[in-house]
Amino acid sequence: MRFARVLTVVAALVLSAFALLQLASGAIFAGSGAPFSVPAHLSLQFGVNVYRALEHIWAPPFVEAMLARAALDQGDVAAAREHVLKLPPSQTRSALEGRVELASGQHAAAVADFVAALDITQLEREVDRLQGSGELIQAYQLENLTRARLMQAGTHPDAVAESFWRSGVLARALADRRQPPEAKWLRVALDDYRQAYSLAPWSGKYWLEAGTGALVIGEYDNARHYYQRAVEVDPRMADAYAGLGVIALHEGDRQSALQYAARSRALNPASTMLRRLDRSLQ
Repeated sequence: MRFARVLTVVAALVLSAFALLQLASGAIFAGSGAPFSVPAHLSLQFGVNVYRALEHIWAPPFVEAMLARAALDQGDVAAAREHVLKLPPSQTRSALEGRVELASGQHAAAVADFVAALDITQLEREVDRLQGSGELIQAYQLENLTRARLMQAGTHPDAVAESFWRSGVLARALADRRQPPEAKWLRVALDDYRQAYSLAPWSGKYWLEAGTGALVIGEYDNARHYYQRAVEVDPRMADAYAGLGVIALHEGDRQSALQYAARSRALNPASTMLRRLDRSLQ
C-alpha cells in the first residue's frame, strides 16, 4: 500500500512538472499561440525562468534550444549564441544559428545555416528581402538554391512547383529591368513556369503565368494552349480569358476578342490582362 502511494505521488509530481514545462514552452511561443489560450497570458520571462531552473538540473538539447529562442525574442543575441553553441549538430541548431547570424546582420552566414536546416520560411524571407532591395540576381539564385534543397529533401511536389513559380516571377522582374524586356530572362521565366505546371498541373496560376510568358515572346499557339488549360483548371481566371482575347485579336478575330473581354470583365473588371485587351480593342 505504501509503495502504491509513493508511485502515486511520483506520478503526480511528474505530471505536474510536465504541465509546468508545457506552460513554460507555451509562454515562450506565446506569440504564435491562440490569443485566448492560457500560454498567451503568460509572460516570456515566466517561460525563461522555468527553463533556466531546469537547465541547472538537467540540460538536454531541447532546453538549450528553448532558451536560445527566448533570448532571440528578447533581443539578447549574445545569450542566444551561448545557448546555440551548447547544442549538438542538427537542423535545429542550424536554424537557430541562422537566426543568430541574421540578428547580427550576417545575411550570407544566415543563409548557409538556413539551407542546412531546410528552413524554407527563413529562406523565402531572405529571397523577399533581396527582391525588395533590388538584388534580383541574388534573389533568383537563392530561390534556385532553396528549390534544390527542397528537392534533395524529397519535399512534396507542390512546394517545388511554388518555388519554380517564384523563380519565374523573379526572372520576369529581371527581364523588365530594361525596355524592351530582355529576351533571355523572358525565356528563363517561361521555362520556370513550365516546370511549375508540370509538377502541379491542377494549379491554374501556373498555367496562367506560362500563358502570359509565352504571349510576351510571341509564342501565340503555346499561349493559347496554356490559357485554355488555365480556365479548364479554374474557370474563374479573368486574366486567362482576357489573354485568349488578346490572341484572338492578334489573329484578326475581333468578335471572339470582344466575347473573351466580356467574360473576363464579368469575373474581374480590374483584370490586368483585360486592361491590355481593352486598350487594343479601342
